[in-house]
Amino acid sequence: MNVNTLEKGDRQKRTGEMEPDYVYHSESTLFIYDAKYYASNHPDLYKQLAYTLLLAANSHHLKLTCLSVALLLPVKGGQEPQSAPVFSLDDNYNPQELPIKIYETYLDVHTVMEDYVKNNDHQSPVGRLQSLTK
Repeated sequence: MNVNTLEKGDRQKRTGEMEPDYVYHSESTLFIYDAKYYASNHPDLYKQLAYTLLLAANSHHLKLTCLSVALLLPVKGGQEPQSAPVFSLDDNYNPQELPIKIYETYLDVHTVMEDYVKNNDHQSPVGRLQSLTK
């Protein structure tokens, strides 16, 4: 089977390829988000840390002042978004100039999609996530 024709998840399983679900650059902030459909665990944190270190190391030309890094997890409809840090890389071990902190951010998927559809500029979900992960 041709790897190029596989869906993202299948390709990752067969090749060991890693790729974050969402990477977005806005002004001086790099957003690195990985969506989960279940409770996160340690391998998810390790992957998110690897994504962050690799992307930040190769983004010097962006003149970043902030990294917004989160595992996105679903909650039942009607619940308010919540976010809490689950990992901070000690500055002594951090090769980056920016602090690295990974959050678990719980979102009502229905509300996020409604926000996205209602806003022509489509900035609301990003702004909401940024405010939760700073």
